[in-house]
Amino acid sequence: MVKHLMEWLLLVLLGICGPIWAGDLPVGMADITLHDASRDRDVPVRIYYPQTTEAQRFPILIFSHGAGGSKNGYAYLGKYWAAHGYVVLHPTHFGSDTSMLKRGRPFYDLRMVKKMVEDKSNLINRPKDVTFLLDSLPQLEGWIPALKGHTDPTRVGVGGHSFGAYTSMAVAGAKVYGALNPSAQFEDTRVTAFLALSPQGPGGWAFKEDSWETVRRPVFVMTGTQDNGMGNNEPYRWRLEAYEHLRPGHKYLAVINGANHMDFSDTQFNGKIRDPRVHVWVQKASLAYWDAYVKGDRQLQENLKQVGFPQVSGVKVQVEAK
Repeated sequence: MVKHLMEWLLLVLLGICGPIWAGDLPVGMADITLHDASRDRDVPVRIYYPQTTEAQRFPILIFSHGAGGSKNGYAYLGKYWAAHGYVVLHPTHFGSDTSMLKRGRPFYDLRMVKKMVEDKSNLINRPKDVTFLLDSLPQLEGWIPALKGHTDPTRVGVGGHSFGAYTSMAVAGAKVYGALNPSAQFEDTRVTAFLALSPQGPGGWAFKEDSWETVRRPVFVMTGTQDNGMGNNEPYRWRLEAYEHLRPGHKYLAVINGANHMDFSDTQFNGKIRDPRVHVWVQKASLAYWDAYVKGDRQLQENLKQVGFPQVSGVKVQVEAK
């Protein structure tokens, strides 16, 4: 057991910050880099966590960035969730992160993003990064003193955007095709619920029509009516198929009117937020979902099925449940 634990080497603790988010709870932040000896692979992680002196343990969320992203992204989600009672881990997936891009070379970057999502090693390493983090959770409190006595590794949710949605669905148990032959599964049963923002539909580089039949736990899929696919400019309805092929039982779909692919990220490609109200809706809806299924609020589960998700003025959303 000790030998197994020693495989997880804490390389660097960059710092722990004071409150950075105004919410129900003040939020701290820490950056660490873990090493998975079994793959000889580093996994940098940014962690947002509630700051409290009370004896309280918080569930854990792992959020996977899109192609060309990093642990520094999706702060609007990580900080919000932490302020409402979660320890949130944002890993960087090397091989499909910002280090692969070149600033000021948009056409190069688009080609590189396409290469990232089709790379067999990325299809494998991304879900394995999540499983490695799950393996590492028991040591988290020892590495981040502010977390001592405040984490609950038995309650975990996994989410992601774009290539991160692929990662989330793969960990949920979806069958992965792509360059893998035969199809592979990366299911991790320690996770309670999954969030997929802008997921891929069938016929692309990762999934086929039968990929989702093996997903049995709760899933919340989000997309927008301008959220077209990158490969063949697939219409947003292509993304709906990820939901449509899921087996019934605690599955949800939200389609935000007018939202595009980057509305789910921190900013558009020009560095600006197109409609901050979309961020607010994603924050509130995802929090309600996590509270229902990761915190295990059964009454809230029933409310989501019967009443739906919180509303935000000016944001029109079509929601389904099955």
